[in-house]
Amino acid sequence: MRYVALLIIMLLIPSLVASALPKVGSEAPVMRAVTYDGKAVSKASLQGKIVVLIFVAEWCPHCREELPALSKAWREYGLELSDVLGIVMMVSSGESRAIEFFKSVDPPSNWKLVLEGEDTAYSFGVAGVPTTVVIDRNWTVAGVFVGAESPDKVLEPVIKLVEAGPQGNYTSVTSPATLSTTQKAEGGDQTILIVILALALAIMVYLGYKMRRKRKK
Repeated sequence: MRYVALLIIMLLIPSLVASALPKVGSEAPVMRAVTYDGKAVSKASLQGKIVVLIFVAEWCPHCREELPALSKAWREYGLELSDVLGIVMMVSSGESRAIEFFKSVDPPSNWKLVLEGEDTAYSFGVAGVPTTVVIDRNWTVAGVFVGAESPDKVLEPVIKLVEAGPQGNYTSVTSPATLSTTQKAEGGDQTILIVILALALAIMVYLGYKMRRKRKK
């Protein structure tokens, strides 16, 4: 019985983690960090820019594949000359190795490095690396990508925002009908799954309690 309960808990955890990440179309969490060159970055200082938060770790194999590819695609799409700011958030990484890793990917000129990205990762509900969050000029989440993804897919919402011009935001580049339907479906599916698993866990715990009482009698 205990193993069944443990299995249910293990199944429940990924759903809870996924639900902790900011939803596309929602307001991005508040953040404060200091870049490697000593500049403070926060929601207040970044509003008006398109921000790409790239959560990685120097010891992560997928990060070592994705970050160089993202750097290359960033230049190919001409994002180095745009009002986009990429912030590489190093998580649980040694300082010297993190700096070495960052420099090795030939980062674009509009990328910044944050060596201690744990607080921001916590604020954004990031549970694993690589994770990338795209934020529009109004501090609305325009994209969330967990795990290894192609640079083209990650940069798609960024390119749409750039092409929309200075006044472009997530709402203006997304169909409202599609947005509401997709978000409701995703949110509903996650909620239903969490409720079902929680109920199953409660039933298992109750049955285990009943069985223990019978044995005592």
